[in-house]
Amino acid sequence: MTTGAFRAVDAATDSFYIARLAQIREKLQNSDGLQARIEAAVSTALIATRSFALVLISPIYLPITFVATLLDKNFTDAKNSLGNAARLVVISFQRMFIFTAETLLCLVAPRTVYGHLSANPLPPAAAASATAEPLAPNAPPAAPALAEAPQREETVGTTTLRPKSFQDIEAHLSKLIAAMPTENGARKILFHERAILRAQMAKGLSFERPTLHRGDMTGHQYRKDAKTGVFAWQARSGKTDPLSNPFASKPTVHFSMVKYFYDHTRDFSGKKPVLADFANMSFGGGAWTPTGRGQEEGLLVVAPTLGTLLGEEVRSGHQSAGSGSPNPILAKAVPFYGTLRSTLTGFAEKSESTDTADLYTAYDTPIPTDVVAVAAPRLYSEGAALTKEQFSMTTLTDLANSFLAACLLVKQHSPDARLHSGKLGAGVFKNNPIVVALVQRLIAQHVGVELVLHGYNDAEATAARMSWDEVGKGLPAGATLTQWLETIHTKQGFIMGRDLVLKAAAAAR
Repeated sequence: MTTGAFRAVDAATDSFYIARLAQIREKLQNSDGLQARIEAAVSTALIATRSFALVLISPIYLPITFVATLLDKNFTDAKNSLGNAARLVVISFQRMFIFTAETLLCLVAPRTVYGHLSANPLPPAAAASATAEPLAPNAPPAAPALAEAPQREETVGTTTLRPKSFQDIEAHLSKLIAAMPTENGARKILFHERAILRAQMAKGLSFERPTLHRGDMTGHQYRKDAKTGVFAWQARSGKTDPLSNPFASKPTVHFSMVKYFYDHTRDFSGKKPVLADFANMSFGGGAWTPTGRGQEEGLLVVAPTLGTLLGEEVRSGHQSAGSGSPNPILAKAVPFYGTLRSTLTGFAEKSESTDTADLYTAYDTPIPTDVVAVAAPRLYSEGAALTKEQFSMTTLTDLANSFLAACLLVKQHSPDARLHSGKLGAGVFKNNPIVVALVQRLIAQHVGVELVLHGYNDAEATAARMSWDEVGKGLPAGATLTQWLETIHTKQGFIMGRDLVLKAAAAAR
């Protein structure tokens, strides 16, 4: 077994584990009845059995892996491959015990393990993370954030608000504020959101639902099999996998990476802007809730009529990589009433005051702007396992299909626009920011959409460019999108290497 074959087995095992885990928790999200318990117990037992089988064959599996790799490559690769194989066996051994225990708990006390799901139907690894993705904490003045950074707050819920007017939002915020103690960080955020809203209302602006277009462009989707309940790739009728197409490089199409965040008043390109919303599966995420303070929620503060789209599905299935289908939406001519000078998290650090000049700058007149909402896959691993998940073909394929659907939607309905995105999914969703940049550049140049990635400092932008050159130099002309993704997967060592970090930092100075 070669190193490449081992990686395929390992990736398949991880993909199976993550997808099955999501299904188990989904079964017991709203019910702890006997049928749900049995179905969940069977699922956990299957994982335990699968892991046990791999442990049983390890005395044969490990030496074959070592010898095959030694014959194929060299001693160093063979040693590394053996170490990776041993790691997989150890993980399988752990999973065997964990899921044997969970099988019993599913039958006896499912709510002990899954009780939190009534409030947050996500794997436990995400329980301290936000559902919507956060703004970067160092956004410069007069710039609505389009990039992400880690977030300290508790889990963000999905808002149930469906406003039809400014007054609906104001009443909702006032009710929440009245129920919260003073000097509370979440209350301060809501207070300042209401102050900004009231300033917008004072101008007598209209509140209308923007025209909405849906994306249904990719040839394949993740679909849940009605019989097995397993998510898998399925070709749509009359279509083929879009990632099997050769990379149609259009190098003349504008692409750039900048450290600042998008601001209408700083855009002198003359191009119509389309802003990327780093969306939740359900549009709006935790907008106008005590814990909603991400990039998506920030967009709704400066463009509140987006609230008419709250709850629209942006991704079907599950948020985890390989378990959901991209379903982006494009809102046309959304009026932006101003720009944020701070992240929503920064709102919590300012005392309650109707003076929001240091938090928000109003435009003289609303600026109509298209917004495309795309939900990146969410990763749940930690440490070394997270890096592996970031570079797995499951994650790369999911990212590529999601952004492809968004770019095709933009190309169809805003053909002459320039798309402004950033570290899509690289905040609490844990995707690697360099990987995200590579995938977005690949897809945008393939489709022919002008792209600016915001929120990348000089060193990050340099590392992304060097990684792009490294990935592309070994690919033949006519290489498919999948081959590009596979090369990103195999170049993990280069992209994550210390040498690249040092070179990028030196070049940026």
